[in-house]
Amino acid sequence: MSDTVTTNEVVEEVPKEQGDQKEEAKEAHVNGNDDAATNEENLHPLESAWDFWYLSADKTKEWEERMTKVMTFNTVEDFWACYHHVSLPSKLSVGSDYMIFKSGIAPKWEDSKNEDGGKWVLETDKKYRCNVDGSWLETLLGCIGEGFEEGGEYVNGAVVQIRKRVDRLQLWTAEIPEPNAAVSLGRQFKKKLNIPDGLKVKYNVHKDAITRKGSTLAARHTV
Repeated sequence: MSDTVTTNEVVEEVPKEQGDQKEEAKEAHVNGNDDAATNEENLHPLESAWDFWYLSADKTKEWEERMTKVMTFNTVEDFWACYHHVSLPSKLSVGSDYMIFKSGIAPKWEDSKNEDGGKWVLETDKKYRCNVDGSWLETLLGCIGEGFEEGGEYVNGAVVQIRKRVDRLQLWTAEIPEPNAAVSLGRQFKKKLNIPDGLKVKYNVHKDAITRKGSTLAARHTV
């Protein structure tokens, strides 16, 4: 695990009981059992290393200046250390983002691993903000624990955005050549979030957003 970068807004002291609950749950959520393989340090390695990013709400700065890489982790234990170390999304300032991407993939569509891909997006208004923390955690666990089946190999990262009118939860992917795999991934994403049927998740392709005319972006898939 890399050294932790701190900001006044992001870093939070987690109550001991909350940390204990997460420790008890971590094997069940990510590895599935207590017999999961460990490395030489007796830690449980993940399939990939991940970078956790924070985007501040300070619009007086350029986008790159607002970005902070909070931590890099590649074990279950270091993931929970990162998760415990930062504030919950619901406590962030309006205009802030959290992002998690596989190490080596920048959290922007211009990255070569992202540019031909897209993202599954769930938008919810303020009445659902009480659910944003749990939905973000389930998304994180699905990503780092290889919890998405068909289409899961295309997952590059995830983003949660806190905004004034709506919050957004996004699952970013590389290009998915087979539409059925993209739809299957969206259905799995929606199932993990345990959201009502009335709420839809939509798949947007990054290049469509670049070439669109007007403010409306047509989704490639909706589930």
